[in-house]
Amino acid sequence: MIGEWPGIYWQATWRFISPITIFTIVVASVYYRITNPPTYPAWNAEEGFSEHVAYPGWAMFVCLLLLLGGFLPIPHRVLHEAVAVHPLRHQHP
Repeated sequence: MIGEWPGIYWQATWRFISPITIFTIVVASVYYRITNPPTYPAWNAEEGFSEHVAYPGWAMFVCLLLLLGGFLPIPHRVLHEAVAVHPLRHQHP
């Protein structure tokens, strides 16, 4: 953009450190949600106080779809570029 390549620090950060960090955070978050299902306080009229109730399975499925909807375009694009035929790239002058 400015006519110079970024330094080795920025190249390493953009190519390796940031993607690995983001992947680790996503995997850790999914693991935490699987091992500790989210709950919400629901009023128990018989007991007279609120109790924590786990979200139903369909709600967790919707959450999973929302997570995958934001994450899957990345590997989809990578796979598409890997297998796509680009005729203009293979032409000889």
